[in-house]
Amino acid sequence: ITSLPLNGTLRTSAGALVTLNQTFDAPPTLVYTPNTGYHGTDGFDFQVVEGLIVDTGSVLLTIINNDPCVINGRDPGCSPLP
Repeated sequence: ITSLPLNGTLRTSAGALVTLNQTFDAPPTLVYTPNTGYHGTDGFDFQVVEGLIVDTGSVLLTIINNDPCVINGRDPGCSPLP
């Protein structure tokens, strides 16, 4: 993992927090969790090495905040539907 998400956390499927420059012996299953109330884009970068072959990749996520909200209560996190 060559860069971490800025607006959330990345964990392994076993629940361990992923750290910068962490390596894995086999392709991991990763779970992204956005920070509470965050919506927008986020992502992380990774590098794959197999023998002499090195490649890089990026994961870009679009987080849509679908938390329930109160429109008449003027919750600042709510937007009325068009």
